[in-house]
Amino acid sequence: KDSSCPAIIIEGDPIANDNFRGYADPSLEYDAATGDLWLSYSWLNVLISDPNPPVEFDLGVRTHLAKSTDGGDSFQFVREINRPEIEAHPDTGVLGWTIHEVSTIVKQADGRWQILWLKYFNPLGTVPDVDERQEFLYWRTIADTPEQLGDINEIWASSVATSASYGAPVNF
Repeated sequence: KDSSCPAIIIEGDPIANDNFRGYADPSLEYDAATGDLWLSYSWLNVLISDPNPPVEFDLGVRTHLAKSTDGGDSFQFVREINRPEIEAHPDTGVLGWTIHEVSTIVKQADGRWQILWLKYFNPLGTVPDVDERQEFLYWRTIADTPEQLGDINEIWASSVATSASYGAPVNF
């Protein structure tokens, strides 16, 4: 709300019409070959976990990709990289959302592009004043061009606090 720090607008990617909305966790990568600036970011919105009265809401986060051809003065939405989905926890069967946030976009030394992000499991419904997030994993997408990022997403790494049932090839 400070006019000296204007909000970024990403053409073609509206801010969700919810109380929980916006663009967050920006990561920028400059492509010296084209002069384009690429932005991966978290797109925030509200998810409906149960539409039956009373409606039950959860907070959702997904990764989006945008491009600037004018040095960052403006950005255009390119695509969604991932989205929250309801899945069953592999060990307990409890239903929850897969949440994706805090991405990093890089152009690798071999010229390929990669986005790496944090993905975690959040059981359906919210418990006031309780952080229920669990099973933190790193996922990634790798492609020859930024526009192809998100075509194939794969699990990459986990920690000792993550269930082995997720099958991450790297364990921190």
